Amino acid sequence: MKTDTPQPDAGPLLEFMFRLGQAYLACGEQTALVELFLRRIATVNHMRKTRVVAFPTAIFITLHDGNEERVTLAEAPMQTLRLDQIADVYTLGEAAIHGKVTPQQGLEQLSEILKKKARFGATGVVVGHTILTIGLAAIL
Repeated sequence: MKTDTPQPDAGPLLEFMFRLGQAYLACGEQTALVELFLRRIATVNHMRKTRVVAFPTAIFITLHDGNEERVTLAEAPMQTLRLDQIADVYTLGEAAIHGKVTPQQGLEQLSEILKKKARFGATGVVVGHTILTIGLAAIL
């Protein structure tokens, strides 16, 4: 006997997926893995007919919620993320893949991650990059 599972609203899911996809691209993730991660998130949210195509410059997502098909095109972000933000994006993505966050919660968390200020300010970023550059130069 087949049980009808309630279909979630595709709007928030679609928005979460393309914003998370943009964040993954800003992290420098491979496009094939971005596609895989987003399809898994759609599957966890009961969207079986999902198509995701990711390029370094754009993401195409199609969701079919049983009644209608929704399509979005999102361009890739122009900025890159800091290492602390990258870690948070991957943590959020992992939670979403395992169904531990709703699309709405994911949007809120992602917004907080992207607004997060550098821990040590602009001076700390410059000093950190200088130390990193000296260290890499010493290795080479």
